[in-house]
Amino acid sequence: MHDLFVTPNSRRSGTGRSLVESAFAWARGRPTPMILDWQATPESVSFYESLGFCS
Repeated sequence: MHDLFVTPNSRRSGTGRSLVESAFAWARGRPTPMILDWQATPESVSFYESLGFCS
């Protein structure tokens, strides 16, 4: 997986949170450790902060 986007008319509906939580669940279920690398746009920083990431 390379990029995940939520269309502007679907934002603030929980779609992004569900996608990130699914990616985390997938990584936790793998037999080997996974590194997930997020590169946020300035507009998405508050979204990632709401998920517990620090800026």
